[in-house]
Amino acid sequence: AGTGIESSSHHSGLFQEFCMELEVVLASGQVVTCSRTEREELFEAFFWSYGTLGMLMSAKLRIIPSAPYIRLSYYSFDSEQSFVDFWRAESQKGLKFAEVGGDDVDLDQDNDTNGGHCSRFVEGLIFSKDRGVVMLGDFAHGVGKDGYLYEHGKWHKPYFYKHAEEVL
Repeated sequence: AGTGIESSSHHSGLFQEFCMELEVVLASGQVVTCSRTEREELFEAFFWSYGTLGMLMSAKLRIIPSAPYIRLSYYSFDSEQSFVDFWRAESQKGLKFAEVGGDDVDLDQDNDTNGGHCSRFVEGLIFSKDRGVVMLGDFAHGVGKDGYLYEHGKWHKPYFYKHAEEVL
């Protein structure tokens, strides 16, 4: 089992932070359960083992409340450094939430709108050495009056990266 960073990792942590319990088949054929309180060493090592410790059969995951939409704001950049600086600054805003439980806290509570707002999602696309776009996203319960609905996966819509490139 490998693990990785995704667009909400800056406040939620990595995939293993969502896992409560794993059911693993060891090389011996034995099926075992591990968690933060049972076979802790196996549980902690498993996520970065890429299958060398066993095969994942099932996982109990912590479910995160969601909303039907995600509202995206797009920020285009014409230099690598400005892209990286913006990405880093936005991602670091999530540290205060990650330190107290990630998605178990209300991101709307104590989440100011005066430049310190922590977006739930931070994602970016690079189109060339000097062209990129960072997207900041938050859950939404409806389509905003100032925006439109991008229907991902519709046959008549451009791929998302093409849609995001139009922002440039």
